[in-house]
Amino acid sequence: MQTHAHKTRHTQRKRSKMSSRLVTGGCIALKSKLNGKYLRYSPEKGKILEASGEDALSPYTRFRAELSKEHDGYVHIRCCYNNKYWVALEVDNEWCLMGDANEPQEDLSDPSCTLLRHEPSSSLHVDSIKLQHGSLKTSVYVLANADDPTKNTLRAGSLLLGNNDKPDEDAYMFSVIDLQMLLPKHVCFTNATGTYLKAYLQHGNNFLQFGSDEIADPLVRNIIHTNSDGTIRIYSAHFEPRQQQLLQEVHLPRPDKLP
Repeated sequence: MQTHAHKTRHTQRKRSKMSSRLVTGGCIALKSKLNGKYLRYSPEKGKILEASGEDALSPYTRFRAELSKEHDGYVHIRCCYNNKYWVALEVDNEWCLMGDANEPQEDLSDPSCTLLRHEPSSSLHVDSIKLQHGSLKTSVYVLANADDPTKNTLRAGSLLLGNNDKPDEDAYMFSVIDLQMLLPKHVCFTNATGTYLKAYLQHGNNFLQFGSDEIADPLVRNIIHTNSDGTIRIYSAHFEPRQQQLLQEVHLPRPDKLP
């Protein structure tokens, strides 16, 4: 089954040929394995990064990874919201990551270096990565709980740097979600003969069937709804919202897997 975008201005960006899942050439989201939340830039909390986002498509949970120009295996990560790079800063006597650097810094001997090394996690988590700070050589992890109530900035979910000594390995693991694929609002579907999928109402029942030869037919239009986790639902634009005919619910396709 083929799809045709209806009146969309989007053009697909050429996908980066880098082997890393982290470097996509477009925006990504990072989901913590520890609490299931998305990494989020928090301007209201001193620009700290924390795993507290509920929506993978929020402006605060969108990031972009850039390959280092000098060091293989390293990347810079910056916030799509304000173009600030992730940088290590001391807060409440702890090294944490914040979205606060104006420019990338490639000096691995400088604590203000913005480089991170990324690597796949253990075989038990094949869909996840781990991150290590380029200069401090410490691992990026999500704070499980804030033991000291006087630490007003750091709280459960804050993104910190430390040794690999946390009892829960999930604190160090993040799933990468590719957000570079921006889908149009309206789509039409055709079969191998070029016939369009059309909405029908018969005997009080809504159903879809390949039965139209015209892309301009309003009954062939379908609407894409994006869920908070980046998956999508598609339903016929002809039916009322309470009668939405769900065609499918699928994970957002990777650009290199599109027909």
